[in-house]
Amino acid sequence: MPGHVGFDKIEIGADGAIDTHAYIHYLHHKYFEVNYGDGLIPFDRWLGTFHDGSPEGEAQMNARYQKKKARLNAARG
Repeated sequence: MPGHVGFDKIEIGADGAIDTHAYIHYLHHKYFEVNYGDGLIPFDRWLGTFHDGSPEGEAQMNARYQKKKARLNAARG
C-alpha cells in the first residue's frame, strides 16, 4: 500500500520523512517484470528483479529480457 500513495516521501515534521517506495513501485507498473516486493524483505535484490531507475538497472533488466527471449525461442525449436 505505501507504494500507491503517489508521493516518493511523506514528511513527518520539519526534519523527517518516510520513504514510500512509490518510485520503485512506479517502475514495477512501467516495466511489470521488476520490483515485485514491497522493500521490507529484499526479494527483488535476491532474485535479480530489482530496478532502481538507473542506467545500470535498465541494462540488467534488458539483459534478463534478452535471456528470457532466447530461452523461449530455443524451446520453440
